[in-house]
Amino acid sequence: MKSFKVLLFFLLIVSPILAQNQFSDDLQQQFNNYQAKVVQEKLFVHLNKSFYLAGESIWFKIYDVDASFHRPLSLNTITYVEILNQDLKSIYQTKIVMFNGSGSGSLILPGFLSSGNYIFRAYTSWMRNFSPEFYYEQTIHIVNTLRLSTNIPNSHFPPVIDFFPEGGYSLVGFKGEIAFKAMNGEGIGIDCKGVIVNQKNDTISEFQSLRSGMGHFELKQEKDVTYYALVRMNDSLLKFKLPDAHEKGFIMHVLDGGNGKFNITVQASTDFNNTTIYLFTQTRQVLKNIQSSQLKNG
Repeated sequence: MKSFKVLLFFLLIVSPILAQNQFSDDLQQQFNNYQAKVVQEKLFVHLNKSFYLAGESIWFKIYDVDASFHRPLSLNTITYVEILNQDLKSIYQTKIVMFNGSGSGSLILPGFLSSGNYIFRAYTSWMRNFSPEFYYEQTIHIVNTLRLSTNIPNSHFPPVIDFFPEGGYSLVGFKGEIAFKAMNGEGIGIDCKGVIVNQKNDTISEFQSLRSGMGHFELKQEKDVTYYALVRMNDSLLKFKLPDAHEKGFIMHVLDGGNGKFNITVQASTDFNNTTIYLFTQTRQVLKNIQSSQLKNG
């Protein structure tokens, strides 16, 4: 009877673990099946240089590879090449025929272009099904000695600061990490320091950039409280509203544990207590590991 009780206790422990492992294996198989069916392309482009005079030719070669292993794709397709101005409007377009994952060509820069920075962009028809953030882009510098630069002086746009809660958003009642970046009118990082206040102008915390206008601070946001950042940049004191915290959801904090390891903490609102959560680890859409744990007391 005693042996039976021990065996029953063992089964009660092992059964949920086996079920979780089976679910993890199913998730991994679904992920792998999806990756096998949906090919992710990535383009690499070699330009002959990055500085041009208006009227010169840009010579280039394009490589089309899969995004996971960077192996050439044997797809005979068309790659679209265009030049974007500072307003992100296309001022030149052409098509390049690809054979066995590569193609080459050239284009002549129009003589009417003003001096300034432009974007060389390349993408395929398949890539147009996804966000333009996955297109290949490279900044090129064009000088036209016969036309004045159309660069807008820094004073035209005021400095700004953007805030990025770790994991995408903050959660009410939980202390979270918030990164920030301060920039001038041209989008270049600038040093700053400031304080976080609530709607009553009570000071909650202080922060200061570490380098290139970037830094981070911790903040525990409470319900029905609005938070602002009073920031000093370029001898000006500016006020910015922080993103509102969510009342329901998850937050994840990643901390360098040393020796090539990371400590990962997941917290959630009470709605998700006793919920099993799964951690996916991937690189370039190749699944490396799945772990599971259970939320208890947040």
